[in-house]
Amino acid sequence: ASSVAKLAEKWKVKLALLGRSKLAEWPEGVPLTTDPVQITGALASSAKALGERVDFSAIQKQAQSLAGSAEVRMSLAELDARGIEAIYLTADVTSLEQVEAALDQIRETWGSIDGIVHGAGVLRDKSIADMTPDRVAEVFGPKVGGLGVLLEATQDDAIQLIALFSSIAARAGNAGQVAYAAANEVLNKVAASEAARRGDRCRVRSYNWGPWAGGMVDEALAAHFERQGIALLGVDAGAQFFVDELGLTGVGVERVVLAAPSFPATTQSFTLGGGEGDKKEIGSSDVAGLALRLGEALRPIGTMRAYLEDFVITLPGQEMAAGAHSVDVEPIVAAIPSYRLVFRDNDGAVHHETIVRYSENGAGSPPQVPSGGLEPWPLEVGTAYDTVLGTATDRRAILNLEGLSEEGGMALLRSAASLGWPMKDFVKGFDPAAFEGLLQLAELWTHQKAGAMQRLAGMGQMVVHSLETIPERMRSAFRARKTERGTLFDFIIATEEGDLVAELREVQFDAPGA
Repeated sequence: ASSVAKLAEKWKVKLALLGRSKLAEWPEGVPLTTDPVQITGALASSAKALGERVDFSAIQKQAQSLAGSAEVRMSLAELDARGIEAIYLTADVTSLEQVEAALDQIRETWGSIDGIVHGAGVLRDKSIADMTPDRVAEVFGPKVGGLGVLLEATQDDAIQLIALFSSIAARAGNAGQVAYAAANEVLNKVAASEAARRGDRCRVRSYNWGPWAGGMVDEALAAHFERQGIALLGVDAGAQFFVDELGLTGVGVERVVLAAPSFPATTQSFTLGGGEGDKKEIGSSDVAGLALRLGEALRPIGTMRAYLEDFVITLPGQEMAAGAHSVDVEPIVAAIPSYRLVFRDNDGAVHHETIVRYSENGAGSPPQVPSGGLEPWPLEVGTAYDTVLGTATDRRAILNLEGLSEEGGMALLRSAASLGWPMKDFVKGFDPAAFEGLLQLAELWTHQKAGAMQRLAGMGQMVVHSLETIPERMRSAFRARKTERGTLFDFIIATEEGDLVAELREVQFDAPGA
């Protein structure tokens, strides 16, 4: 929306936006936001106020739909505030019938269609081995099929501009994006063909954009680009480039657009403690809490929140050297910087690594977890601790085991305060006892369902939500998937009222000997 808004302001054109999202009636009491986490919390609170059962799975699906609708509403409001005349029409860009009907409405309202800006696309990342014809079709449909529909539906219009939003993936490739890269390269070649066919009467561009700080490029994909040394492109800067470049003549049809790093990266090291009397072992919950505290202190923008990614355990706690621990902080240069944190013991051996990233709306939608089809656990929580986990009394963070299946389970967790742990300067919303409770829950599930207890090896992502007060009791639901190494878990922690406390994605537990 930012790019076409700049275009409308510069060239004084009207905008007709086409999209699949329907502008359904907005629920009362739900804030207008594109953040599905906030919407989920508001819907859960409304359900509780009405005395209804909080169904996380159903609420998450509704929140996703509303988030798409909210994006359209907010875009229209922004365009109106900038004095741009715009309308929104619901149409599936892959349907010639729906697109022709929408374009007929535009012609009846404004008289002519003069240009096309095509930015539709979806991500369905999979390795080549896991790619199927249906998944390829899902990616090619809106991007390639949609372009074909738009060109056919406007063949009788005097089109003066065709601007296609392609991707750097078409040029450099990207792990898991074989279909997406191919679809964008098709856009490039169709643009070249259209430019040759239409000549000087139509300006044609295909922009191979690098990752934007927002939009369809989610946090996980942006992080992957950054690891390749490609910075995020600011929304305002990208939109301004778009309209400025469209005004140029004598340039090529296919344009590669990347953001340039603007400052040097210097690694700094900090000591976390000192002396032979210091605690020898630092647990993963300690490291996660410290990483989030550092992340909050290094926040580039006050409204953003930190989350962890690629959390890896490289040295078991019992093998750590006694004495002071340290952390190396390595900036990862990008439009929105992030930081690689490397934790070392007193001998300099690395025991944990993680990356701190930042986002306005968290790291994406909460993971989907099972909400039904659960059976009772075959043992009580006290028996589980005594006979399976062997956890010390003051570390027992599971209050009650609520349900179990081959795909996951549910439990009630206890907070650090309820266990009498010293209340350190934790990041708002982070509770180390609840974190340890998830690990204990995963160990117990692997003992019951995988035949042997597995141990934490790392996690893909952890997001905590900034609750002012952590309740003494929290509910956790999780999904489990067996892998060659062991088991991969997705967790959510929520208050009993339905407010999200934390999300953990792709938490890897390794089987013995893995």
